[in-house]
Amino acid sequence: MLGGWNRMRVHFEDLLARPEPTMRAVCEFLGVDFRPEMLSEGTRSRKMLPEYRHDGIVAAKAAAPKLPAEAMAIIADDLKACGYEE
Repeated sequence: MLGGWNRMRVHFEDLLARPEPTMRAVCEFLGVDFRPEMLSEGTRSRKMLPEYRHDGIVAAKAAAPKLPAEAMAIIADDLKACGYEE
């Protein structure tokens, strides 16, 4: 616990590559029961814009774009703070 706050870091690519274990960990952290429907209904929610709705999680969206070296230099500290390696 940091500064009186419970925190959990969830990487988007983990959610895409390993949706069920990632969501189970999030549910455990939040103290709610995991339901398999969370993996499919959430991506079809009418609350989402139509262009973001899918029948399931699209793992291909986890691919990171190649960024110019100048951009990487600017965000390097933030990447490290979020648990990413250079």
